[in-house]
Order: sequence, then C-alpha cells, then structure tokens
Amino acid sequence: GLPTGYDVADSATAMAIGPRGNVLVGTDGGIAARDGDQWHVIDRTVGLPAAAIRTLFVDREGSIWIGATGLFQLRGRDLLEHYSASTGLPGGVAWSFRRDPRGQLWLGINRCLARAVAARWECLPGSEDRTVRSMAFPPQGGVFLGGAPDDLLYIGRDGRTTSLRSADRTGDQRILALALGPEGDLWVGTRGGLFWLRG
Repeated sequence: GLPTGYDVADSATAMAIGPRGNVLVGTDGGIAARDGDQWHVIDRTVGLPAAAIRTLFVDREGSIWIGATGLFQLRGRDLLEHYSASTGLPGGVAWSFRRDPRGQLWLGINRCLARAVAARWECLPGSEDRTVRSMAFPPQGGVFLGGAPDDLLYIGRDGRTTSLRSADRTGDQRILALALGPEGDLWVGTRGGLFWLRG
C-alpha cells in the first residue's frame, strides 16, 4: 500500500521518523505515514499542494519540514506554511535539511545553501548557483556541500571556498548524500559509488 516514489529515487533523505515515532516516507503523491499496519497519505486531499516529496525533516518542536517544489512546514493541528520564490525562498526545489553544531537549520535548495535570517531566507556566500543535495558540518567549522555541479565544495569559516574532485570519480558522479563518520571522516554517496575522505 505504499505509494510510488520514482521521482524521489535519488533523494537521500526522503524518509524520517515522525513526531509520534511513526515512519514518514516521501513519495510521488505526498507523505506516506505508517500507522499501525497501514499507510496513510498526506496529500492534496488534506491541503498539501506538493506532489513529489524530495526530503523530510522533523524538528525539535515536532514540525515536519517538507522539501518539494517549494518548502512546506506542517505544524501541529494541521497548520501548513508554504515558502516559495514568491515569499523570498531563493530557489524553487528543496533537497535537504540539516542543523549545524550550533543548532541553526540549513536548507539545501536548487540555487544555494540557505538559512532563515531575520524572518527571510539568505544564501550562504560561496554556495550560490549550486544545487545543494546534501551538506555536512565538520567539527573544525565550515561546511561541505554536494549536488550539482558534481564536485565536493568546502566553504570554510572564513568564507573561502575549495573545490575537491577525486581522479577516481568518472562518469555521472553527482553527489547525493554526505555524512561524517565518528572519526571525523567524510563519506560521499554518489550515483556511481561511495567515496571516503579521511579526516
């Protein structure tokens, strides 16, 4: 009974644990929520105007952030907020969410890495004109970005950008996911395989 998810096949974070501990899955038709032994779909029929869900994130307050064509925030009592280019979101498609070590929520979109600053969305300098599919915040500060173009980009605390590309990576190596291991190593998931950057 789970709806299809073809459009989200390359989405690394289209699944989350909901505020009540149930499984949420982004699909072509909306959010599928597991309730007991059945799937229930949160879709257009209950007010969610998005179709293909690319990423899900549940924050500390229990709000569900939904990345699709635009950004949606599903709060308690079914209150739905929508952010798009017309409301100041710098891009049209939301791909990923992550909190940095200080707790700031970041959004990877089809134009940059963005965050809310003083009630408006702002791109991180150096990340403009990039599709940010995933990000990782290393202990030394700064941020690694992956997406398109397909190089691994590091933006340091000082704002300096460094593009990293491995000679081993050939063909379509678009970065889909980034994760830091317990030893501080960076793991890079691409369409063509998994890569490892020590330290």
